[in-house]
Amino acid sequence: MTATLLAAVVLAGALVTGCTATAQPGPSPAATAPAGALASTRAPRHITTYQVPQARSDPGAGGPGYPSLALVGPAGDWNGKLVVFLAGTGDEPSCCRQFLAQAVVLGFHAISLGYDNATPVATRCSDNLSCYGAVHENVFTGADPSHLSSVPPRGGVEHRLVALLSFLRRRYPDEGWGKFLVADRADYGSIVLAGHSQGGAEVAFIATQRRVAGVVMLSSPPDTDGRLRPASWLAHVPAGKTPIARYFGFANRADPFFGRIATDWRVMGLDALGSPVSVDQPGAHSALAHELISTAAVPATGRAAAHNATADDGAQPLCRDGVSRYAPAWRYLLQAAGGFRVSPLAAACASSPAP
Repeated sequence: MTATLLAAVVLAGALVTGCTATAQPGPSPAATAPAGALASTRAPRHITTYQVPQARSDPGAGGPGYPSLALVGPAGDWNGKLVVFLAGTGDEPSCCRQFLAQAVVLGFHAISLGYDNATPVATRCSDNLSCYGAVHENVFTGADPSHLSSVPPRGGVEHRLVALLSFLRRRYPDEGWGKFLVADRADYGSIVLAGHSQGGAEVAFIATQRRVAGVVMLSSPPDTDGRLRPASWLAHVPAGKTPIARYFGFANRADPFFGRIATDWRVMGLDALGSPVSVDQPGAHSALAHELISTAAVPATGRAAAHNATADDGAQPLCRDGVSRYAPAWRYLLQAAGGFRVSPLAAACASSPAP
């Protein structure tokens, strides 16, 4: 078992396959939110993780076969909000357990949702800048299918999320999942959308169509053509349903897509909210940072290593205890997007220096 996977298992506490099991106790994480930041500041004694195949939550719907994940901590730690995470191209919902565990440490319920992410949007759209928004819309709602994206309504992110929440509400009525449904619709005002790469672009688009609590974009959006011309939908973000002040991004400068991401952040209006802040050398900053940047080397190899490091378990730069060096950045982003008082951006590995 790799150090990264071991860390994910330790933080997750328990894995419940087929939706029946009892959580096992796990150690308290080293860092928690400061007093007053959230409804509870105690680290969970347990994190229960459910793997829910689409065939269980919405029989007959079809679509990607890998299961979604749902994570929850003890009731006394809940903060009343839900993180919904969408993985990047080709990744399964189980890709990013360390990020999800940090959300639960902060008191969120968390879902990593399976959705149609097999093909990069850039592959589908290339230089057709109006295509990107149309693909994101189809992936979200299943509306207006085309030869570029033909997700049916029951396969869309919106339907899948409601189906999964409804299943969890029925199966585990005491775990609070029903709080995120109103009249069998997602209560977007209590939801933080988060995503990596393609998933980050998707959640950023969804937030233009639904008013959500906040948005966390990891190595995303990458929606430009080869000449760094941004996709058309990005210019409409400031006028979208969710205020631009509720958007937060994180990227590594070594990311081969960093030029695309930085371009998209600028067009969306994030640059106007303040200068980027380094997560590698955090210092005092008076304003809430909407753009977090890292230049840290990552242990994984390959062209996409720095791109994946902001989310994927297998690409994390690790502290001695196996927890990601980016855990403080994730906590900062989640607190900010959730509308909670944000603790200062802590140095990585403050309690366990990297090897």
